[in-house]
Amino acid sequence: IRFEEEILESGLSFDEETGWSVTGRHNEHLKDVEDSRVAVINFQKRLERKIKNNPELVEGLNKAIQRRIDSGVFIYLSDLKKMKPEVNWESYKMVFSPINYTIKSSSKNNKIRPVVNASFKPNPQSPSLNQAKYKGSSGNKNIADILRWLRQFKVISSTDLDDFYQSLSLEPDMCMLNMMMHKRQGYCGDGEFEPLVSTRANFGHTDSQFLCNKIKHNTCERFVRPISEDAADQSKWSLTDDIYLGAENFETLDILKNALEKGLKRGKFKLKPFVTSFDPVQENQKIGQGVLGLIWV
Repeated sequence: IRFEEEILESGLSFDEETGWSVTGRHNEHLKDVEDSRVAVINFQKRLERKIKNNPELVEGLNKAIQRRIDSGVFIYLSDLKKMKPEVNWESYKMVFSPINYTIKSSSKNNKIRPVVNASFKPNPQSPSLNQAKYKGSSGNKNIADILRWLRQFKVISSTDLDDFYQSLSLEPDMCMLNMMMHKRQGYCGDGEFEPLVSTRANFGHTDSQFLCNKIKHNTCERFVRPISEDAADQSKWSLTDDIYLGAENFETLDILKNALEKGLKRGKFKLKPFVTSFDPVQENQKIGQGVLGLIWV
């Protein structure tokens, strides 16, 4: 695992203006991964037929994908070529992966979520894209250890990193391995399926967990530690996109929160509002909301 992590980390780079980006690091199977364009188009057509009688699902999935297009996370290949004509996009290996969906009933704003399946391999004799990737570790501590660590504090605050996996930009070689097929008018709309490119990392790719967690930890070392050693140390107990902070009092907790927020923003991470254990002054305090099964009362 350590060997894989060193290989993956060697592809990371940081720019003060644009944040973290990664260029490809793959194993010997990459040369045998098929582009799967036709198979992916057929998959998306089957999905379209499957969901066409569920207008709510069609609308939710289309909106979720369009939100990523509007934010620049996804972009149609023809538009990308016009935007960056200096890049020889055709010189890179292209691999298409199908878009499916998952439903998270507990979410109010993003109930229907697109999922990119990089383990797709229509030809069982050829490797999938994920089989050509290094994995590394999750970058997380054991949940039981995190729970024990949290219990030492009198007050706790937590936040989520919004669009966590999209915090990592993909260099051109990685973009072309992150291809999909989609209609400009969405599922059940007019037009034909055309190549859609992901310019950011996505959940579902084997290397995304390690890479995105690594840039989070690297950001904390670079930008949080100079402000607060304690906040940087506590960030190591985070769980992927969930960040936990603890202290003996709310004054200290606020110092830690401010340091973490300031540092992570320099790494281009987007933080949701902190939720803090009982404090009548705190605006984001929510009685009864818990962390990893621990309920604040």
